[in-house]
Amino acid sequence: MSTGLMVPGPHEAWIPDLTDEMSRDAVAATRRLVAHLGEARRGPDTNWDQTVSTLRSSPLLAAIHEDPFTRRAYEKPRGYAGDAVLLDHVYGTWQDAPATTVGAAVNRLVLSRPALRAVRFRRQWLAEMIDEACAEGQGACRVLALSCGHLRELELSASVRRGDLVEVVGLDHDTATLLVAREVARKLACRLDSHVASIAAVIKRSLTLMGFDLVYAGDLFDYLEDNVAAVLLQRMLEAARPGGRVVIANFVPDIPDAGFMEACMDWYLVHRSESQLRFLHRTLPTELRGEVQTFQDPDRNIAFLVATRP
Repeated sequence: MSTGLMVPGPHEAWIPDLTDEMSRDAVAATRRLVAHLGEARRGPDTNWDQTVSTLRSSPLLAAIHEDPFTRRAYEKPRGYAGDAVLLDHVYGTWQDAPATTVGAAVNRLVLSRPALRAVRFRRQWLAEMIDEACAEGQGACRVLALSCGHLRELELSASVRRGDLVEVVGLDHDTATLLVAREVARKLACRLDSHVASIAAVIKRSLTLMGFDLVYAGDLFDYLEDNVAAVLLQRMLEAARPGGRVVIANFVPDIPDAGFMEACMDWYLVHRSESQLRFLHRTLPTELRGEVQTFQDPDRNIAFLVATRP
């Protein structure tokens, strides 16, 4: 009689072993799981969908989900994996301690991985970009944040803490997220004009967005296909003032943690390299194509593009 569980194939034979190991050494087991899933996702001889299905039908996933971080991404209470509450956990501003020893061990290991170190780097770097824009504007600065989340980068900005920033406009489709963003801005005494708005509204020019010193999207491009991403980048340049900057970030292909994110967190991204980000920039109308720079975080997990409007 069938048990309803999928039997591991030759490429998933490690799943039962890791399930047993979780109770003895959850950190080592999770580290091995991340490695196995990374290899399986990249391997030419494996059926990635089969590997994911087998893992999700095994007790191993339940053990991994004793970590509230991975479980939240998988369950998607806001309808998507990388919501602002989840990012607060990455930043250390959400204190939802795992209830079990296994969950705590998995949590420590996952939050120390390169992908999430890159997310923390992205937050710090966005704060520095805000500071640069304020310095160039001699304190008078307008910033537009798309899919702004909780705007935690404001907490790291020296300019915001000094009160230099004149105005932040934050757009997000999630009303609950914007409530937290408003509270963050209030505590910093930062002027925030927040709007519940979809990316479709930006693309259709349903909002009047213009004259910004800095326009940025921290994680938005991780979820956009090329045709949408290209149009949105154009709208961002149109919203910038002449000489203003547009900043986007995107996870690069084949990061070590992609297999774990997809299999255990149901967190699928649209990955782009630096050259692919530059290609998006080359699709812009000529009058919007000014100076452009790309680089990656120290762990080489996220690519950044900085474009200046001529």
